[in-house]
Amino acid sequence: MLAGAIYIDAPLKSIAANVQQARQWQKVSKYQLLQEISSSNDGASAFADTGSQLNQDIYDLYKDVENKSGVYLISSSFNSKNWLQDMRASGTYKNLPNQPFWEMKFSANYLKKIHFKVSKKF
Repeated sequence: MLAGAIYIDAPLKSIAANVQQARQWQKVSKYQLLQEISSSNDGASAFADTGSQLNQDIYDLYKDVENKSGVYLISSSFNSKNWLQDMRASGTYKNLPNQPFWEMKFSANYLKKIHFKVSKKF
């Protein structure tokens, strides 16, 4: 009898986890994501150079849609130990943290939507 209970419990837990995950995804199911960006002819410097054509193209894209209802800009990246070492070696930044970190950027309208207050001095 115990073996039968374990045999049934495992699939039930899996189903419950799938239902939970489906509920979480339903909250954002109407969002559209730009999952990957290629630097194309700009090369790797496009990601570090704020004056690159890639950055200008992304800015222009967002500028065209920023005032439409439900449009938000959210960007995240993980800056690994290797990335930090590369940036130190290249001299790109003067001050860097010692530990890897997540960098997250949000458009002002998204911060307003989630009731996140930003200091007026920024």
